[in-house]
Amino acid sequence: MRPLVILVALALATPALAQGRSESYALGAERCGPFPKLRITMRPGYCAGLVASRDDGLIFPRTIVQVPDTGLFVVADIGGWDLKKGRVLLLDPQAPSGQRLKVLLRGLDLPHGLAVGIDRRIYVGVIDRIFRFDALSPDPAASVETIIQGLPGLRTRHGRPVPNPLTPPHP
Repeated sequence: MRPLVILVALALATPALAQGRSESYALGAERCGPFPKLRITMRPGYCAGLVASRDDGLIFPRTIVQVPDTGLFVVADIGGWDLKKGRVLLLDPQAPSGQRLKVLLRGLDLPHGLAVGIDRRIYVGVIDRIFRFDALSPDPAASVETIIQGLPGLRTRHGRPVPNPLTPPHP
């Protein structure tokens, strides 16, 4: 059996889409587990299936981490380049199509970085702070605890905020 690589449609986060052009993954008739197989180059023996996309409610996804000891994932979706549009979502790949995403937190400033801490909480980096929360809490917003605040919230030469230290480096 080939490993299933969970791939959230991160190509939605390309500048072309931000400019309103329609681009998406090419899908074939083949399946990767229960999901449509993506027509992308993979290492032999691996398979990537499209688990969630714009049709499921993703807008501008940036990062994904797995919730410890579950089949669930947390996705940071910046929602666009405007402030207060970001969300943190819970992805359940086993849920029916169109019901795989649940909004855990909203109104965030460009959530880019996600990490799982040794305390098993999800750490989220936004432009001026890093906070953690319990993704499985009945009220995730009530579990938010700021860890670092007052990050400089730097801006690029184009006026866009520079992501914080949890942002993964680009290859």
